[in-house]
This record gives sequence, structure tokens and C-alpha cells, in this order.
Amino acid sequence: MITTNFPVGGVTKEQIVKALGFEPPQENTQGINILSNRKEWWAQGGLHMSSGDSVSGTARIHSELTPVMPGVDYVLSVRTLEGADKQYQCILYAYDENKTFIKGDYVGGWADFPVKFKAGSDLHYVRILLKHEDNSDITPDEIGTKVLFKLERGTVPTEWTPAPEDVMARLAALEEKTK
Repeated sequence: MITTNFPVGGVTKEQIVKALGFEPPQENTQGINILSNRKEWWAQGGLHMSSGDSVSGTARIHSELTPVMPGVDYVLSVRTLEGADKQYQCILYAYDENKTFIKGDYVGGWADFPVKFKAGSDLHYVRILLKHEDNSDITPDEIGTKVLFKLERGTVPTEWTPAPEDVMARLAALEEKTK
């Protein structure tokens, strides 16, 4: 559960919500984003389709492993920000409970958003391989500045919200600034 003792560094909850531009989500709320949109969560390069190993390249980026629950429906959606001039596509890579690669192309090729999938009984983690639709160069710097992603339970995308760890990172940064 997300808990923060207020005030944080002398800053009230209301000031933080105003600075962040959103109310931090509460645990067990439907529509919680489980995919981080911090650029540190994304790496340059592709993923090998048959091994899941990282490969160099400038036309692909991939996420870190994101936990999912077997047997649960998920939807991955995208929100492009002002100034974004590209369309995005993705491939999901599947990993088991030991973070061992199962397969690439979990949903059947390059997919447009939203991407819907049901986690199989052995699926415990996903990695998202991302590209521009036109195969032009892409970098992790686009995450959070040109595009935001949301991976959530269910089959219908809801309005974008930050992942809890992104909220906590912003709160920590604000707290550090107030010291």
C-alpha cells in the first residue's frame, strides 16, 4: 500500500498533489498502472525473439521485467504527449516465476495499442519491446516526455495514471528538494 506521512519535508499532501498534478493511487483500486514510466526502467536495444537476450540497436527499446499474475486479463495502453510525432508498436516477451525466458511474441507480432492479453498459467513477468511504427530511431528518453504507458488488470483501458513506484519516486524527489 502506498503510504506517505505528511507533511513530507514540511510540504503538505495538498502541495504535493498540486506539484505532481495527480492524487497518488491507492492500493486495490481498479486501473492501477503496473508499468513504470521512468526512463531508467527502459533500456536501449531489442530483445532476441528466441532467447529474450538483449541485442544492440537504435530502433528498439525494452522495459525491465514487470510482474503479472497468471490467469489474469491485462491491457497495455499508450498515451502520447504533446509534441509526440510518432506512433508506437510493441511485442510482449514472457518469463516464468524464476524470471526465465518462455517466449517472445506473446501476443502474436507487432501490436498496435491497446494490447490485450490473458496471462497464461506459467506467465509471471513480461518485458515490453517497443518501436516506432515507421522503424525510426527511439530512445528511453521518449518515455515520460513523448509517451506514457499503462499496463493494468482488465480488458478495457482506463485513463492513464502513474505506477505507484513512479509516484513514490516523484515524492522522494520532492522531499529531497525541500531539504
